[in-house]
Amino acid sequence: MFSNSCFNFIFTIIISVLIIFVAQYVWNIIKDNYSTKKTKYLVNSQIAKYRQILEHRCSPPDPIDFVSEEETRNMENELLNYVNTLSV
Repeated sequence: MFSNSCFNFIFTIIISVLIIFVAQYVWNIIKDNYSTKKTKYLVNSQIAKYRQILEHRCSPPDPIDFVSEEETRNMENELLNYVNTLSV
């Protein structure tokens, strides 16, 4: 009686694994034959991004980005005052 139930258990496991392998094989065949493959050219897109970064970094900055001389002097004075308060 024990050997019969053990045999049924092992047989069920083997059949289940076999069904899973067959289903996976059929799924791969259907996927390969009936779907379109998406190809993405990673090298070209990365080169384009790199060139865009270089163009952005190597181009001269806009004058709007600069701080005026008066603001620069004010920041320097504030920094000097702060440093002087630390040393006291």
